[in-house]
Amino acid sequence: MRFSRLWKDFNSGLIQFLNIGREPEPADAIFVFAGRTERKVYGYELFQKGFADCVIFSVGRFEWREFLRMFPENPAGFYDCVQATYYKERHFFVVLHRNDAQCFRVKKLKLGTLTEVLAILPLLHELKIKRLMIVTSNFHLRRSVETLKVFCKSQQLQLIPVAVPGPKSSENVHDAIYPQKWIIWELIKYFGYVMVAPILKAIRHRNRGILI
Repeated sequence: MRFSRLWKDFNSGLIQFLNIGREPEPADAIFVFAGRTERKVYGYELFQKGFADCVIFSVGRFEWREFLRMFPENPAGFYDCVQATYYKERHFFVVLHRNDAQCFRVKKLKLGTLTEVLAILPLLHELKIKRLMIVTSNFHLRRSVETLKVFCKSQQLQLIPVAVPGPKSSENVHDAIYPQKWIIWELIKYFGYVMVAPILKAIRHRNRGILI
């Protein structure tokens, strides 16, 4: 009984460490990391509620069918982009504004979150984004935000991390509880990124920003 209680407290502590989310705030844009469908659903809900006039969806290789089910109107010719891309290279950003949309392929690297972070930075510069809302699962927030901070040169970019409501939520809809193995695996990946990201940043700097 005591062990069960200690294990529960340990799991709760891990979630509190990984989940750096807060309540949604107005932003220039919303960036939704690839992965679980509820991330896109929630990010689009925040866009519809007027938290930002632009939402950027990261759509991974295995997500394009689900994305089209969400958006059957095929924004910015997304389906054509998918069909024109070799299946192993399929990773896209779909940018929705109030009156138009854009879709383009993202160069894939070995690490998924790193791929998204390096791809979003030039887009933020192009769109002149100063306040960016980050939407992802609660256990993924710390790694995604800290990786973005490592590679972002702008001191003016303000990040607003927001956790997606998920399964088995408590009264707090931003306190979703996911399987223990997901949390442990995320913790391993987080510390891996902590060690690797600064090294990759130095290599990119040496190579004058070439993606590696």
